[in-house]
Amino acid sequence: MLSRLLVAIDLSRGSVRVVRRAARLPVAADARLDLLHVVSNRLPAAVRASAAQDARRALAAIARRELAGRRVRLLVVSGAAAATIASQARAARAELVVVGRVGARPLRDTFVGSNAERVLRRSRVPVLVVRREARGDYRRPLLAIDFDQAAPAALDVLPRLLERPPLAPLLVHVDDPPLAGILYPSLASAAGRPELRAARQRLERHLAHLVAASPAAAALPWRTLIRVGSPRLTVPPLVTARRIDLLALGTRARAGIAQLFLGTVAGDLLRAVPCDVLLVPPRASSRRARARA
Repeated sequence: MLSRLLVAIDLSRGSVRVVRRAARLPVAADARLDLLHVVSNRLPAAVRASAAQDARRALAAIARRELAGRRVRLLVVSGAAAATIASQARAARAELVVVGRVGARPLRDTFVGSNAERVLRRSRVPVLVVRREARGDYRRPLLAIDFDQAAPAALDVLPRLLERPPLAPLLVHVDDPPLAGILYPSLASAAGRPELRAARQRLERHLAHLVAASPAAAALPWRTLIRVGSPRLTVPPLVTARRIDLLALGTRARAGIAQLFLGTVAGDLLRAVPCDVLLVPPRASSRRARARA
């Protein structure tokens, strides 16, 4: 169960949807929920104080209506949205940040990532991006997993968002061999060859080992799928066909010039799927170990 959540809303019509989803997450009896609104620092200084008062009244009304009986702290802070959400998450020692499409700008997002990705890069706390109305607990999650430092963290975090065992939890690994099917289309007809079957079995064993290493994940009745191709092209159709309500992704949340021009697989999937998305960074211990290597 979760003990500390930070829920950041922009007071748009979709904000109530974000709060309602946060209210449905499994939390401890004494859990604290911080409800945050960031007043843009682009507003003239003369109007920021009155904007903050308006925001505080709006947060109080939402909390009374949607979070009755919960331990809630209202926060109104001026600043840039992503940086402020990340700093507040660190200060609150939040275990999860819950957001909607706060301040989404599609063209800008294409090149520098969404606010959710920027929050993730700055705070290194898992981020839940809410898209759909919360009509119940998450029942059809899909974890798209890679064999990287974020995989163990994603396997640990996702079960904490599930109130009860889901109907059809899917564990998907998409193998993306370079140029397969482009320069060498004959590979597509070679799927039955012994060496390729052996490679698939190795992947299945690796996935099973990762699941077994996480007590929370090992308790779920996963169905494993292995696909060959691009995650960007493979995962969205699976989300639609399987009626997935929560897509979970481990992400390295790259920064710098590579992120600026290339983006991330997680960022592309975040923009491509209609369901809620959980973005999970590597554990801090994994990042420190990688930095020492």
